[in-house]
Amino acid sequence: MTSGKREEILGRIREALRVPAPRRDAGHNGAPPPVDSIEPRAWLPAIPPEAEGQLALFEKHCLQLRTDFQLVAGVEEAVKTLATLRSRHQWTLGA
Repeated sequence: MTSGKREEILGRIREALRVPAPRRDAGHNGAPPPVDSIEPRAWLPAIPPEAEGQLALFEKHCLQLRTDFQLVAGVEEAVKTLATLRSRHQWTLGA
């Protein structure tokens, strides 16, 4: 990884860390979390209720993260897509 690429990644991480995450606990004193923060939906970002909206939001986030989002029609097409990616990027292992 080049120094410039590394700094770019670290810069994005620093930018993301500027906004403090909500805390679910009341500290280290063993007290239970406040009642209003128990439900994760209260502090997680809003997402559309329908599948199409969720997919559109996911695609938008993929663009922002500069990832390669490919929607496939089924398992066979997914296998072909992964085989193409494996060949293109010379992968030797797959998770």
